[in-house]
Amino acid sequence: MEAREEAWFTLGERLPWDTLSAWDWEGKDDLIPYAAMTADPNAPAADAPTAPPPLPPLPPQEPRWRGLLAWLVILGCVAYIMNQAPRRGRSGETGEGPNMQLRLLSQTAIGIRNVVTEAGGAQRAELLRISGQVVTQLRNSAQTPMELLDLAIVLGELQGKEQALAQLRTTTLSADLQQDADILNALYERGPATLEPAQRERLTRRHGFFGRVALSYGLESSSEPRKSMLDSTAKTFAVITVFGIGLFVVLLASAGLLLTAAIFYFQGKLRPAYIPDPLANTAYLEAFALYLVLYLASGRLLGLLGVESLAWNLLALFLIPIILLWTKWRGATPEARRQAFGWPSVRRVPREMLLGLVGYLAGLPLIALAGVLISKSGGRPAPHPIVSMLEGSLWHVVILYVLACVMAPALEETMFRGAFYHHLRRRWGWLISASVVGLIFAALHPQGWMAIPLLGAVGFVLATIREWRGSIAASMTAHAANNFIILTLSRLLLG
Repeated sequence: MEAREEAWFTLGERLPWDTLSAWDWEGKDDLIPYAAMTADPNAPAADAPTAPPPLPPLPPQEPRWRGLLAWLVILGCVAYIMNQAPRRGRSGETGEGPNMQLRLLSQTAIGIRNVVTEAGGAQRAELLRISGQVVTQLRNSAQTPMELLDLAIVLGELQGKEQALAQLRTTTLSADLQQDADILNALYERGPATLEPAQRERLTRRHGFFGRVALSYGLESSSEPRKSMLDSTAKTFAVITVFGIGLFVVLLASAGLLLTAAIFYFQGKLRPAYIPDPLANTAYLEAFALYLVLYLASGRLLGLLGVESLAWNLLALFLIPIILLWTKWRGATPEARRQAFGWPSVRRVPREMLLGLVGYLAGLPLIALAGVLISKSGGRPAPHPIVSMLEGSLWHVVILYVLACVMAPALEETMFRGAFYHHLRRRWGWLISASVVGLIFAALHPQGWMAIPLLGAVGFVLATIREWRGSIAASMTAHAANNFIILTLSRLLLG
């Protein structure tokens, strides 16, 4: 019997439901369902409907001072790192920490000059135009007295000794740097062969690549050290050219991928897998604050002990068990911790790693846009300390890659996109939470204020991947890929 024909009986009459619904029922209280009239009176009574199970009790309200104290610790760590970063950014005054941008521009300009000598016609004119732009960028990039000395060396290589001597005369220097300027004056006036061995060693030790450029001034291209210097700049120019073409192709594909993801998201076809826990306490915020304190304290301790080996930095991975014990002590169950930190099951890891690379490609346009904004503003982030560690033995390089591509992604994703992001998502949506995580992530890196847009974009993309996939296996893979590309490119260009 169809639902619309379900019958009710009264006084022996059968009336369809549609008819009854249109009547002004006078005897509706006398209506008896057909099923009740035909039921067996001797049949046992049906079980009464059971009440739904009671809701679980809400967790006890915790004192607010725990969360406030954790935020104060986090902001204090951010202030400490940001206070240290400018000192690294001014390192050019003492000759420590090379200006990566200045060196890359110099190598590119010298590499272009070498290609120009072999080119002809329209290609030569275009290369000369690009070379002029690079020289202009060189002048803008040199800011500290040490960098102005390096600029004089490059101008001497590109435009002759008159330009180098003019730059040296117009640069105000300290007494220590004036000794370098006197050596360079003698070099350009009388030639590199007239320098004492101690003077040559001083230029190489204090100016690195630029010192080697100065000592090769006026030599034949087939003699050392000029031959090695020219080979180095030619390699740099080739790497930048190939990388630039590849990056352009990848960015086109990434823009299409990002547009597709946005369309699917607004159509409801792309659903985030992350599930926030609004009832979670502040244990994960406290864990993040504890991680920052322990990480900074351990680094400071290693510095005081004079430990220089990179391998000791791997000990930072032992912070994760300490953080787990803290969250356990604060009442988090194993399953709650697994969800909060975003650790997937083993069988899901390969799929999550692959999708992490897809998410990184889709986020590349945002990262590239942040880099363009920094470049247009004329700013220059301080170099990461890892720039000064690119050269060394095979074991040194292996440890460097393990730190950058294994330890850093595992530790930082567990804490930033794991514990910290999980806490923020209790009350805030994805956009605000990912932005806050990206901002704190950028501020806790030692490159200063100018690097915050670029590093913040990286942190935002990684947090968005966590939101999309629900686990940190995807964001960890994206983080590792980002570090691998930067480290490998830096070694090719500066190593």
